[in-house]
Parts: sequence; C-alpha cells; structure tokens
Amino acid sequence: MSLLRSLENYCATCSINITRLWRSRIWEFASSIKVERLPSNIGYLKFNGFQDPEICGPTVAAAMNFLAHVDALIIDLRDNGGGDPKMVAYISSHLFAEPTHLNDLYNRKEDKTTEFWSLRDVPGARLADKPVFALTSKRAFSGAEKFAYNLKNLERATIIGETTVGGAHPVSGHRIDDHFIIDAPFARAINPISKTNWEGTGVAPDIKVPASEALDAAKRWRRNKSKRRDDENPNKRFEPLLAYWRLAFSVAFLRALAGFFFAASRFGRLRALAASFTRAFRPDRFSDFLNHFRDGV
Repeated sequence: MSLLRSLENYCATCSINITRLWRSRIWEFASSIKVERLPSNIGYLKFNGFQDPEICGPTVAAAMNFLAHVDALIIDLRDNGGGDPKMVAYISSHLFAEPTHLNDLYNRKEDKTTEFWSLRDVPGARLADKPVFALTSKRAFSGAEKFAYNLKNLERATIIGETTVGGAHPVSGHRIDDHFIIDAPFARAINPISKTNWEGTGVAPDIKVPASEALDAAKRWRRNKSKRRDDENPNKRFEPLLAYWRLAFSVAFLRALAGFFFAASRFGRLRALAASFTRAFRPDRFSDFLNHFRDGV
C-alpha cells in the first residue's frame, strides 16, 4: 500500500513538474518574442529561441495573424540561440504557400535521415507572397542559423547582418572522468539544395553590415526596392488617385441613381411625363404636357 501511494505521489510530482516546465517554456518564449508594424507597413518579428511548437505554436500563430496584412516582413535572429528543429519548420511554414523541403538531419548512430518540410496546414496567417528579411549576428546559433540557411538557399529571404557562429552539428555530452564532460556531434544537418551545411563557416549574409545596423539596413533596402519598383512602373504612383476618383464616381453614380428612383416614386408616371415632354414642342399639344405635369406633381 505504501509503495502504491509512493508511486502515486511520484506521478503527481512529475505531472506538476511537467506543467511547471511547460509554463516556464511558454513564458520564456512569450517574453522573448516581439512583434510590431513598422512605418511603410513593414512587419517586425523577433524571438530569441525556437521552443517546442506543441507548447509555443499558438504564440507564433497569434504573431502571424497580427502581421497578416504587412507588405514585407523582417525576422530578427540576432539574439536567437537556436532550439527545436520542429519549431524552425513550423515558423518557416508560414512563409511558403506549398509544402517545401527545408532541411535534413542525418543521425550517425541510427544511420537515419530525418526530413524537415514546411507544413501544409498552419493555424496562423501565411505570408508566402511577402518579401522577407532575416537579421543575423555573430551570436545567432544552431536553429537560428538553420532557419536563415534554409531561407537563403530557397531564395525566400534576404539575409542582412553578420556571419553567424557556425554550429550545424547537434552534440551530446559524454563524461570522460569525474571532472570533465566532452560534447561530441552525433548528427549533422544536410541542406537539400547545397548538399552541405554551415558547420564551422556560419551563414554568410547577402548584405553584410554590423549587427547593430541590420534593422535600419533592412528598412532602407525595402524602401529602395519599393522605390525602384515604382520607378519601373510609373503608373503605380497614380493608383491611389485613380482609386479615389473611382470611389468618388461610384458615390456620385449611386446618388444619381437614388435620385432617379426618388423622382420616379415622386412623379409616378415618369414615362408618360417624358412622352408628354417630347410632345410639348408641338404647340397644339403643349396643354397636354401641362396637364400631365400637374397631375404627376
């Protein structure tokens, strides 16, 4: 009986500890995430780690829904230390319209390769048609590097900032004596496009600037790109004015239409009145016109 009670107490303690762990991870992720709309309708998303999507997925979905109608997206990875590869795929899924092969992970001990694809269905809004800029630094590591490396090779994002740390091989700890533990790689990432990874080299940016200037560089690059596109299509600058005149014309038309039906209801025999009007130009029929007009009023 005491053994059973001890087992029950142990299970209850485990449940409490797991709940606390989940809450702490949710709080850690939620407190590190920052989402806002910048001027020129540019979305900004910053988070410092990739937590389990089973726990923190709803937070990502809420952030993506907030950014659903931006014209471009900046993802800030400068302080991101990595995390769960499933969250890397989960966040990436919001940037692709169709399932896309992102990355592979080869486990040497198991001699097994696990493929990571973007998901077909995600609860948050997709920004598949929006330009993406990823900010990197010398501190960005592991999962943050994988995220940037995948998007760069898929030509889905412009990488701005500094070359990252260069950690692509997951490691596990092995005790070698009472005082030391050695971390040894047990797997390696393989990109389906480059057939290699960023181990030891890091992810090189497309636009190299100091990390502290990366955000301003991304905003400036976006504005310049929009300006070049407007210059290539000069008619686009008149689209707001055209839209205004279309709206004004629509309102005027609706008012005229409403006035027409009001006049029809007010005068009743509008067709007869119009016919009498045409006949009124004949002197011998002018009295008929006056009678119809008087009767209609």
